[in-house]
Amino acid sequence: TSGSSVAGGSVAGSVSSRSGQRLALRSAVAGVDTLPLARDLAALVASQGLSNLEVQHVQVLAGCVLSQVDQGELSQAWVEVFEGLRDLVLVSLCDPDCASLAAKVIEAFAFHSQLREDLLRERNLAGVLRLLYPSDGSAGDPMCQETCAALLTNMTDESQGFRDAVAELLGQLDLPPGTNLESIQARLG
Repeated sequence: TSGSSVAGGSVAGSVSSRSGQRLALRSAVAGVDTLPLARDLAALVASQGLSNLEVQHVQVLAGCVLSQVDQGELSQAWVEVFEGLRDLVLVSLCDPDCASLAAKVIEAFAFHSQLREDLLRERNLAGVLRLLYPSDGSAGDPMCQETCAALLTNMTDESQGFRDAVAELLGQLDLPPGTNLESIQARLG
């Protein structure tokens, strides 16, 4: 990604897709109340019974969320939208075309809503990490792994509460030797 860390609301206006194409994040929604759009997206996804989000869904959600973070904290109404999409956003961490934006959404809710480090205690997050870091040593997608490692590293830098939650999360995994998550786990002690 270009710009500041995943955590900041001041992330640059574009990111690179897996193919290297630049994707605009917020230009179409800057300064607009994006909660209705995010609610409509959640309703659309629910009505279609999707098992995963398309790239366009994640782009719209990230644009809406990051636009709101630029204006202030994510309210309970935003948390309700996220709760409706949470599992699909987590699964998007396994899609190389969606992982970067999904990580931005997750970090925004961790840092700018009441969810805070409890988001890391979501049981499905450990499942997603197991998919990306199989205990049998088979290779997960390296870009997705790097995105998840950066997300967790940013969280460990936030506070002791986040460090403890990341340590708990990583403690649930049987990580193969040499992974970037293993190095985070070792650093946490």
